[in-house]
Amino acid sequence: MLPRFLASTVDLQSRRATLDADEARHLTQVLRLGAGDEVVVFDGAGREFRAVVERAAREAAEVRVVEEIAAQGRQDG
Repeated sequence: MLPRFLASTVDLQSRRATLDADEARHLTQVLRLGAGDEVVVFDGAGREFRAVVERAAREAAEVRVVEEIAAQGRQDG
């Protein structure tokens, strides 16, 4: 399963999404991911996308959206 991140912005026209500082810090410092790594980003409105990290720093990260995917349902217990 690919790591998931909340995108602060998703622009489907440019096929780019941006992660804010908290998400970028988790991506770079905790998971040690960087350019070229594949992730899933979601927009908080029910849409999810397979994406590739283009640029990653502690302050922000930018990913290239590859495709929209079916949202992963959360199950309790």
